[in-house]
Amino acid sequence: MTDGKPNDLDRYEGRHGIEDTRKAIQEARSMGLVPFCITIDEQANQYLPYLFGRQGYTFIHRATQLPKNFRNCI
Repeated sequence: MTDGKPNDLDRYEGRHGIEDTRKAIQEARSMGLVPFCITIDEQANQYLPYLFGRQGYTFIHRATQLPKNFRNCI
């Protein structure tokens, strides 16, 4: 679950944050895990397809949507 674009407290953001996150996702997949992202970031379509693939994330507007959308992802 995320509130927005990958970054870190030490201002590790932008392209570096995205590439670091992408590498972690690829490593998780190579270990047999299936990463899936749930976000509230309205700009998510700009970077999440690159990170998770087109079917690897969902966007919610309100926390009340979480249970409904999460069931659809399983």
